[in-house]
Amino acid sequence: MSNPPSPLLRATSIQVRLQNQTILKDVSFEMQAGDFMAVIGPNGAGKSTLIKALLGLIPIAGGQFLLREQPLSSFSPKAKARHLAYVPQSALSATISDAQLVWDFVMMGRYPYLAPLAAPQAQDRQMVEQALQQTGTGPLAERVLSSLSGGERQKVMIAAALAQQPEILVLDEPDTFLDPKNQQDILALLSHLNQAQGLSILCVTHDLNSAAHYANRILGLKQGHVLLEGLPEATLQPAQLETLFELPFLKLTAPNSTDGAKHWLVPQQDSGNPYPPQAGGTA
Repeated sequence: MSNPPSPLLRATSIQVRLQNQTILKDVSFEMQAGDFMAVIGPNGAGKSTLIKALLGLIPIAGGQFLLREQPLSSFSPKAKARHLAYVPQSALSATISDAQLVWDFVMMGRYPYLAPLAAPQAQDRQMVEQALQQTGTGPLAERVLSSLSGGERQKVMIAAALAQQPEILVLDEPDTFLDPKNQQDILALLSHLNQAQGLSILCVTHDLNSAAHYANRILGLKQGHVLLEGLPEATLQPAQLETLFELPFLKLTAPNSTDGAKHWLVPQQDSGNPYPPQAGGTA
């Protein structure tokens, strides 16, 4: 019997302390190459902190991250950027220079491969072209960032990350603040990158249905601990979600579903009102 493959990414007993508070406590998980892992949990659970710790944006107080069994702490920033590419929340992408052309911004994703002050080479231009093509943003190449819609801007952010040629694409709520169509476009793009091109994805999300429909692994955090880890069909169940979010859930089957595979998770409506009107007020 052959041994199971070593994980692409392993987190062992990660601890993070910020301002004398412990944010992450003994967080451990594994990702195999080709996984789409969705990180879920209530606000304040430590999801974004986990992403920042993985990327080295904040220090860890204990444990370690291993990439192909090599400590990430041993990688130089440029070496790490050749393996991990980060796409922040769409709201945070507003901090980038609005005056830049889309082409120039995506070319910035090639920084792990460029020597200081060196001009981009043919390989760099080819990778930018490929990233624009993969994200459907080629027609936007000569536009300035300030002229883009929220959905277009987020696709350009993903294109810049793809230009890094990463093994793992790390995203923090990539569809937040987008309308339903653009949310679906972003999720379909990520699914294509994962399924058709084998790109591993680690994605923080508040959308449980997106996690159920697109991810093949779930990591559920609560108060800095791992509460859930495993396959969507095992972890995204009403009982587990009620424990995670302290709210009852219903699991509904989509009408007219031909294969019965599409389920939808919705919070159960509570008949009680936690905010009753004051005495003497109008109903």
